[in-house]
Amino acid sequence: MPAASRRPRQQRGITQEQLAEAADIELRTMQAIEVARQSICLGTLVRLANALDVSPGVLLRSAEMPEIKRGRPRKRPAGT
Repeated sequence: MPAASRRPRQQRGITQEQLAEAADIELRTMQAIEVARQSICLGTLVRLANALDVSPGVLLRSAEMPEIKRGRPRKRPAGT
């Protein structure tokens, strides 16, 4: 489960432990999957999607990265 899957879990206000229990997987496995240290099989993907009440495709989407602002921040005028 890619890091993008963290968002549906957080939007529902549930912890990794609660999601792991709902999907019937070990907490350690849940943690490793969410930080992309462990691959995920199709069955686990479906169980996680069902526990989150989303389609499996939602969990496979890439996370949207915030826009990167290049360069140094502007200096603030003295006295502000």
